[in-house]
Parts: sequence; C-alpha cells; structure tokens
Amino acid sequence: DEIDIPEGYAMHLYGEQESREESNSALVGRLPITLLIIFIILMLLFGNLREPVILLVTLPLIFVGVVAGLAVTDKMFDFFSLLGLLGLVGMNVKNGVILISRIGELRSSGVEPYRAVITAACDRFIPVVAASMTTVLGMLPLLFDSMFGSMAATIMGGLVVATLLVLMILPVVYSLFYGIRR
Repeated sequence: DEIDIPEGYAMHLYGEQESREESNSALVGRLPITLLIIFIILMLLFGNLREPVILLVTLPLIFVGVVAGLAVTDKMFDFFSLLGLLGLVGMNVKNGVILISRIGELRSSGVEPYRAVITAACDRFIPVVAASMTTVLGMLPLLFDSMFGSMAATIMGGLVVATLLVLMILPVVYSLFYGIRR
C-alpha cells in the first residue's frame, strides 16, 4: 500500500527509538561544553589548574557505581540514566570541592601537607556521607518507577561509589599531584 506524497514533502516514521536516539545524541553532543564550563568554573574557584584537574581525573571512576547500580537493579542505561549521570557528576564535583577546599584551608593555616590531607578527609567524612546517603535514600521510591527507575539506579549506585572515591581516592590523587608523602 503506497501513499502518494505531494512533491516537496516527505514522510518519516518516528517512534520511541528515534526519539530516544535524538535525545541522547543531543545530551552527549553538549557534554564536552558542559565539562569545559565546569572546568572553567573550578579554575576560577581554586585559582589554579591542579585542583580542577584532580577533581576531573576522578570523575570517570563513578561509572563503576553507575554500571553496578544498573546491573544490580536490572535497569538499562537510557535517557533518564544519562540525566542522572549528569546530576551525579555535579554532586561528585561538589563533594570534591568541599574536600579540596578543606585541605587548602588547613594547609594555608600552617598544617603540614600530609596531616592536612588526612585531617580534611576525616573532617569531611560525616558531611559528605550524610549528604550522599540522604540523596541515595531519597531516590529509593523512584527506583521502582517504570520511567525514572533507571535514573534512580544510576544516581544511587554512582553516588555510593562517588562518595567512596571522594573520601579515599581523591586524597590520594591530591597527594600525588602535590608530591605529598608521609
């Protein structure tokens, strides 16, 4: 069964798959500029290149938590997962800024660098864990939603791992970048 279409017009079948691909490509296409803007804001905040690089170097590791969260909950990575991932990046950067700022405060007040890194990680442990866990628990009701379940799984799994990264890996990376030894 053919449909005659007047000259100058076209007909395209457009469904959920095409809509999803269009949305994902639009988000992914803007991701580099978003990361660049985040990097510039971090450079303005810290006044140097090292600390923004330290923060951004640890970001890819949150994918471990994202994949684990999606695998454990048997959800697929979709448009809402991608949105959750973008929010997760922001939360992780915020937690990293809190920790690096505290290290800087301690170092500028005369605390020996190694002690400043350890003290900052201990000082910020409760606030970072509390903020992350309230978000994880807040996502729990969405986990069982057919539309937003994948976003909740992405944020929950990613945030658990991101919290551990900020408290354990970020101080190590900071120490490596600044040559801090025990």
